[in-house]
Amino acid sequence: MQAANIGYLPRHAAPSPLPRPPLPRRPASRRSLAVRIAIVACAAALGGVTWLVLPDGRRPACTAGMAGCQSRPASLFGVRIDSGPKFGLLKPTAITIGHGRVWIADAGRNSVMELGARSGDGPRVWSARHYHFSAPMAITPGRNSLWIASPHSITEMSSVNGRIIRLISGARWLGNPSSLVLFGRRLWIADGHSLAEVNTVTGRLIAVLRGPERGLAAPGALAISHHRLWVADPAGDSVTEIDAVTGAWIATLRGRKYGFDDPDCEAASRERLWVASKASGSISEIDSRTGRLVRVIAGAGFGFAAPSALSLGDGKLWVANAGNSSVTEISAATGRLARRLAGSRYGFAGPAGIAVYRGRIWVINGGAGSVTELIPVSG
Repeated sequence: MQAANIGYLPRHAAPSPLPRPPLPRRPASRRSLAVRIAIVACAAALGGVTWLVLPDGRRPACTAGMAGCQSRPASLFGVRIDSGPKFGLLKPTAITIGHGRVWIADAGRNSVMELGARSGDGPRVWSARHYHFSAPMAITPGRNSLWIASPHSITEMSSVNGRIIRLISGARWLGNPSSLVLFGRRLWIADGHSLAEVNTVTGRLIAVLRGPERGLAAPGALAISHHRLWVADPAGDSVTEIDAVTGAWIATLRGRKYGFDDPDCEAASRERLWVASKASGSISEIDSRTGRLVRVIAGAGFGFAAPSALSLGDGKLWVANAGNSSVTEISAATGRLARRLAGSRYGFAGPAGIAVYRGRIWVINGGAGSVTELIPVSG
């Protein structure tokens, strides 16, 4: 979705003791850029943290072949890649933002990682030894807690001090949860066979919903919009609308006009729902107040390929594409392409999740056991 950066000055760098006259700007030579890129590649291979920056912090000219090249180039990103054995990720599967922190579920290490969303401090790792994680696949924040889903169990842990609040396990209705979402005092859990509703105060089951006639043959991705729960069903190529307060079924959206084709992930605002279809490489935008289709976003220019995760932030919809290891940025208001980010400079490898917080974007790479952080740099 965009070009890399080469020449970023960290905030902690000390200023010059005396003011100096400005030096004339000279473009970096091709040899200089090649050396810097080689250093970056070496650092990525060894694991750890990698920074890519623009030669002098300016916006580069838009040239053919440049990622994100367009008539009016978008703002630039500094790229930070956290990887390697020391960082501690093996197979990240889900990511969320909660309480000013970034939380990552790691199915490979049976753990949850906590990162600082503002300063990048950390990480802290919460392991299966104390939290009963077992290949966690989904995570969502509560008021002062986190809910983490593993096969046949749900763990609630404090986001303040990390202590265990509740463990739900051994229930017949709890299979292999793949998606969680919280609304008020209700936790909704989709496990590919049914949709479970749990009271977050008592931890008790309220109801289990299932049935292909109501679009719940294989409940998958979940999202909340306009006091409604929206349940994607890849088996039925449909999305079901449920009252998030009462649990009552309202409608099931299906049919050619919606463009659903193996709907795999969702994102929602107060009045809009976006559903990404894995098979067709398209995104359907729904008015969550009326259930009407707004538009289907598709086309070669967007670079959609097995979209695996969606996230909203700053009026943009961000799409992680597992099929071609890229990220696409779209205007949430118009559905128009803003840019595509692709290439080795970003470290994307089978991105499994994406999260946006105050202008920063985090992408978890299931194929590389890493996290790519995109940090805006003024042009």
